[in-house]
Amino acid sequence: MTKLKQEIDDTNEKLEQCEGLVNKLENEVIEWDSLKKLCRRDEELNEIDVLVKDFDADLSKENTTMQALLEKNESKLENSTQQKDIEDFTYLVEGIKAYQVDIQKLQDQIDELSEEKQRTFAAFDEDVPAPVKEEREARKAIQTKGKKKLAPGNTSSDKPTDMYYMIEINCKYRKTIHDLLKKLRYINQQRRDLEERYGQLKRDLNQVKEVKVYKPVKGDAIDELFAYHLNLHQLALPVQRVGPGKYMFGSK
Repeated sequence: MTKLKQEIDDTNEKLEQCEGLVNKLENEVIEWDSLKKLCRRDEELNEIDVLVKDFDADLSKENTTMQALLEKNESKLENSTQQKDIEDFTYLVEGIKAYQVDIQKLQDQIDELSEEKQRTFAAFDEDVPAPVKEEREARKAIQTKGKKKLAPGNTSSDKPTDMYYMIEINCKYRKTIHDLLKKLRYINQQRRDLEERYGQLKRDLNQVKEVKVYKPVKGDAIDELFAYHLNLHQLALPVQRVGPGKYMFGSK
């Protein structure tokens, strides 16, 4: 019985290995469709282009928002008179500046990736035959269905359409395009890291708290006038420390 059980286990293991090999071979056979290979590379380049533009727009919007908040908090820091308020606004200003530096570093990487993608696409588009470009136009038509129609692209090409040429072009660009995709995933991970690193700062920016105002001596006209102008500046953006290293602030 023990020997029979062992033989059954060995047979099951070999069967699983055979099934895995069949699936792998099936994928390899499908991969021999040379036109599909090139169309897949073309789709990957388009995916990179779309995501790079999304990242660029996202960072541009984030940087604009942070710049506005920086100017507000620098103004409040300049007009602060109480030590607690000075510490609070100093924390905010320094945090926003650090965030902007990291945003710019990421923006530089995105710009570099965009330029590399443009160079790769220009060379790839020059080398691919007409059927790949025609497939690209058909894909664009499906993606923009019901939307504003784009001007049709140029689908002409003097490149051969035989299987061996298309396999050669696929081999020429596959590694380069996949390297671009890896860089894109790395940038996406860095964007997530930034969100996590500055999450507390951004949560603080969404909070609104009252600020203690200066109370003048009753009946003292000079002190009352001083308090009026001082509080006029301080009330525009309240801030409050809620614990060690914890701050809440925002616009009224």
